[in-house]
Amino acid sequence: MRKSPVHARVGTHPEAGAALLTAIVILLALTIMGFALVLVTKVDLSVSRNMRLAQEAVFAAEQGALAGIQEATDNTYLDTAFGDTLPMLSSSKIEAAVRYPQWQAQITKEGYAPKGKDSSIAQAGEQVNYYQFRIESKGFSRAQVQRTVEILIRKMQIEHSGGEGASRIAHRYGT
Repeated sequence: MRKSPVHARVGTHPEAGAALLTAIVILLALTIMGFALVLVTKVDLSVSRNMRLAQEAVFAAEQGALAGIQEATDNTYLDTAFGDTLPMLSSSKIEAAVRYPQWQAQITKEGYAPKGKDSSIAQAGEQVNYYQFRIESKGFSRAQVQRTVEILIRKMQIEHSGGEGASRIAHRYGT
């Protein structure tokens, strides 16, 4: 009995299925690489979103800290006692409309600050006091990510004596 040409080819060529096997292995490797690329892309997008939200919260906290500096450098706040705090909330109409970013700040008059060199503004007979304020501001992003910014400022107060009572000149000394 004679073998058919198909049987003869299969039986005599041991490498006959190698091309198919090689193609399957290459396709499997490309599929695994594709899934890995999708996973890396998803992780990168998640990391960039989280960084954007954290940055948004930091910017909101800095905005609250700047509002706190502005409030602390107001002359009327010098009359408060040491340890008194003043809470502040974001109140912009734009912030209220979009509900983010929000911030909460708290100003605390901590006490006398270390005296620096003599002020060139002060004149004879005037008393110069330096006060230290701590401003703690919390910022919230739209996903309620929270970041905190703390700032210490020194404020100089010069009191004039005599005349019709004491008048004040307040100056923000540094941040």
